Amino acid sequence: TMKKLNELLPFEALGIMVDRQQGRSAHRIRFPEDLGGSEIKLLSYEQDPEDYEGTTWHLALWDEPPPRHAYISTARGCMKHHAPQAFAFTPIKEPWLFDEIYSAKRAIHISSAEETRKLTKKSFCIVNIHLDDSPYLTQESKEAFIATLDPEEIESRVRGHWRHLLGRIYKDFSREFAPAGHVIATDDFYLQHKDWKKYTPFMVVDPADRRPFACAWGLVSPTEDVFFVDEWPNSQFHKMKSYDNNVKEYVTIFADKERQLGFEHVTYRLMDPNFGQAPKAGTGRTLVEEFDKAGIYFDTRIDNEIESGHMVVREALRNKKFFVLDRCTNIIQALESYTWDEYRQTYGSMRNPKEKPREQFKDFCDVVRYAFKFPVAYLDMKFGGTIDPPGHENGGLG
Repeated sequence: TMKKLNELLPFEALGIMVDRQQGRSAHRIRFPEDLGGSEIKLLSYEQDPEDYEGTTWHLALWDEPPPRHAYISTARGCMKHHAPQAFAFTPIKEPWLFDEIYSAKRAIHISSAEETRKLTKKSFCIVNIHLDDSPYLTQESKEAFIATLDPEEIESRVRGHWRHLLGRIYKDFSREFAPAGHVIATDDFYLQHKDWKKYTPFMVVDPADRRPFACAWGLVSPTEDVFFVDEWPNSQFHKMKSYDNNVKEYVTIFADKERQLGFEHVTYRLMDPNFGQAPKAGTGRTLVEEFDKAGIYFDTRIDNEIESGHMVVREALRNKKFFVLDRCTNIIQALESYTWDEYRQTYGSMRNPKEKPREQFKDFCDVVRYAFKFPVAYLDMKFGGTIDPPGHENGGLG
């Protein structure tokens, strides 16, 4: 980098001072006053997080995906002058960029000149580049490079797709709106399904000790389409590190949510079979028994075999029998970001995935899996009242 810069800006001839931090890949380039007196600071991702603090920026440029701490520290330094930041990279690491920038609500994905009109000062301008878009390489050299790649590497290095998503467990899930994808705008759902109150309501909970419970509510239509219509928490679940609600407080949360949804009853209430039936050290009672005492019965009769559960969800996705309302942001992000654990190297370029999902984003994917593995089904309510399957006699909030 320094050699190329010296070709463009002959430092000695122009009186440009270059300082290098000892033992670190960092340089400070200072222009003389008669050339504006500006400074360019070059930093390395290998440096300590503190090295990114304390600088005020007019422009920040990133080559390859930066660690999040570097971005946040630099964003602080960009505030005073409303300095823009620009990234140029191959998406092979740092998945936080996908979650917080690439797929953010204010991200505008540019594929035509007309879409630039949507940009505002608060927008993230996203431009995907295919290897074929590069005018600086010959077609022969491109083809020779592609021949060295495996299918997963082609996705990221040729097509610009996110490598951390290439090990996705639910590759068929699309956050595009139906019918192309699996997401439905909340208002559109209620307009298109005016008889939704005749659908079969369900609720699924994946509890935890220190984190909040992952909770979701849904409806099953007469055609056995499953719609997840709301969730709790309604904020970024994966950023919540601790939560200390008791059973009584969760009962209140459930009642408030179901009142807002207009659910007169809940036919299915499902819970993680392992956590729900594990006796607590303090009381000796299970979580299911604690809720039962509070007036809510959860069914834990779910086959918790993970791989077969994945297969059932994949089938529902492929057959377009599974949809999510757009307000269920945690479910959408989980389905999109739920991946197998890291690949391990075997022989040459061969890769074998570990048959174990990552823990991140697993909670809400487990919620979905429990619903389909149980499975929830449509129950004809034309006879009036509440038809509860065996074991759900106390399914309503007491």
